[in-house]
Amino acid sequence: MSFLKYFSARFLTQGKNGDLRRIGGGAGIPVVIIPRSRVSFDRIKLTGSGSKARRAAKLHASQKSPYENLRTRIVLDKSDPNKGVIWSWDGTLSKRSDDALFQPNSIPETLARMPMKDGVRLVKCLDGVEAQIWNDSALQASRWWPEEPSEQDWVFFLRSARQSTTPETLRCRHAVLVPWRQNMSPLDKDPENLYRSFSPATLAILMSIAFLSISSFQATRIIVNTVQTANIEAAYHENLQSNRPALTERRKAVAALAEIVKIADAEPPANAAAIIEAFLQELSTSDATVKRIAIFNDEFEALATPKQEIDQTDLVQRLEKYDLLNDVYLEVQGNGRGLVIRANTPALQREPS
Repeated sequence: MSFLKYFSARFLTQGKNGDLRRIGGGAGIPVVIIPRSRVSFDRIKLTGSGSKARRAAKLHASQKSPYENLRTRIVLDKSDPNKGVIWSWDGTLSKRSDDALFQPNSIPETLARMPMKDGVRLVKCLDGVEAQIWNDSALQASRWWPEEPSEQDWVFFLRSARQSTTPETLRCRHAVLVPWRQNMSPLDKDPENLYRSFSPATLAILMSIAFLSISSFQATRIIVNTVQTANIEAAYHENLQSNRPALTERRKAVAALAEIVKIADAEPPANAAAIIEAFLQELSTSDATVKRIAIFNDEFEALATPKQEIDQTDLVQRLEKYDLLNDVYLEVQGNGRGLVIRANTPALQREPS
């Protein structure tokens, strides 16, 4: 059994200054665990299939993220491949230098801990705590706090995830220690981690070691390995080429979103204008900068950057006094640098022209 530990990943974590320290796992290839406090979580619905759907999801995440060097990780639901989770974080610290032979894979802390099939729990993290709701082995909702949430914050979280507030779910407010995954493979199938981990120099060195270790009568195997390596390098360069237009696509998408906002401001639905007016009356410009407002499928969503500490409970109560905003809940992202406000709205209709 002790021999198997060399096939299990060695878990490291990275401090704010870039230093690595071991936190658990086996004795195999290292994997860098990104603390939950530095990771954003979002549920997604993929349209299409394959790499195009993944690129679309990452482009959507880049539009909402403040990070220039954005890293993402997509995990699809086993029961429905069209739904899943996208994790995003600042990849500046783990950025691979051009002369590095090998860069360890990076994964969010939640993915390195033992999962849950169904239920609600509050998990002790490397920093703070994380609330989780699982359904059929898929993570449906996640939220991070620097410390155990108050009973009211816990109720807000359950409401935001459409989870019933029963005595059982309310008792889950206290954090538990969840162990790391056992015998976790260091080999990562995620395309983004794959081409970030290995440089062309690494592939060349691995080929040289393989060549020196194989005797002359294994020439046929050497030829096969050479062909396989060429295919890997071709796939590597193809990935590089396919990602170069990403910034151009992002600029086009941002410009398109700006145009949509201008059109919506020029001729908004009557109900939508009233909803936006009610929201802006309660969130003043001295409290926060509103970066985006969206109303779709009878749901309201706004993204704001707080300028000072906001009393979330008071803001929820003030917004819910309007008949146009129901089931209001807030979500803090990026260590307090972003505030997402969501609510249900009445069915919207345009006034006859």
